[in-house]
Amino acid sequence: MNTHKLYYIVVAQYKRDDFDVGAEENFHWALFVLEGIDDRAVSVSSPCYQVFDRHYHDGRVEWVLFHRHAVLDKTGKWLGGVVIGRVKESELATLDKVCSTFGMTGAVIHYNLVS
Repeated sequence: MNTHKLYYIVVAQYKRDDFDVGAEENFHWALFVLEGIDDRAVSVSSPCYQVFDRHYHDGRVEWVLFHRHAVLDKTGKWLGGVVIGRVKESELATLDKVCSTFGMTGAVIHYNLVS
C-alpha cells in the first residue's frame, strides 16, 4: 500500500427513479472516494456512501445508510459532482469507519438534504 497516495472525496448528485428534472429537491447525493478526477476514475468501482429515504405504505419514512462499491458513471443517473476533500490511502479504513457508522434518526420530520 502506498500510504502517501491521495484519493478524492466527491459529493455526487444523481436523479432518482421516480424523480427527474423539475423535481430537483428530490434528487439524492452520495459520497464517492475516487482514485482521480478524470474519465477513468469515474469508470472504476469506488467506495460509495449515501443516505436515502424509504417510504412505507403506512406513512413511515425511514432513513437508511447505504455503503458499497459503485461505478459513478454506470447508472446513467449521475448529474455531476464536487471534490470536497482528499484522503490518504493509509486513512481509507478510518474514513470507511466514520462514513459507515454515521446513523440517521427519525427525529427530524420531513428531513431532506435541501433544507
